[in-house]
Formats: sequence, structure tokens, C-alpha cells
Amino acid sequence: MSAAIKSALPRDDERCSGGLDPAVRRRLFTGSRAGTAVRFAEERTRVMLATFLRRLVKDEQGGEVLEYALIAGLIVVAAIAAITAVGGKVLARWNSLDAGL
Repeated sequence: MSAAIKSALPRDDERCSGGLDPAVRRRLFTGSRAGTAVRFAEERTRVMLATFLRRLVKDEQGGEVLEYALIAGLIVVAAIAAITAVGGKVLARWNSLDAGL
């Protein structure tokens, strides 16, 4: 592999930070229309993400829905426990009524 190609490839410690050698990255993405478009797209993405996170933090409706779901779940669990506890007594009462008839 030629030295020019090897120098343009990312080193192991740079793979997570853009993949290109910083000098090559500067040449490609600064002072050109492509560089301006890339910077604009990065800034736009950053603004959109910040706006989304702000809305997510402000939105309390999701929390309310979660609270209602938890309350409904607790009611269902309590109902199942009550039916299970009383079920044996109700069955015994029905059996005694059936035997009496």
C-alpha cells in the first residue's frame, strides 16, 4: 500500500472519531461547498436533537400515562389476590348450598 493511501486511512485510535486523518478531514471538509454543507448538516442535526430532548423533558403526558398504567396494574393484582383468597370460601359455601338442596 502506498504511503499516501496509508496516511489517509484512519489509525486505530481515530476510528471512533471520524475515521479520517485530521489533516485529510480538514482538507476535505473546510473551505469548500461540501465542507459547508457538512458543517450545516451537523449543526442542523445538533439543533434538532437538542429541540427533541427539550420537548421530551418538558412533556409530562408520558409520565401521567405511566402512572395510570402502574395504578391499573396494581388494581388488577389486588383483584386477582382478593379473588384467589375468597375463592375457596365461595366454593365451600356453594358446595354446602348444593348439598342442602
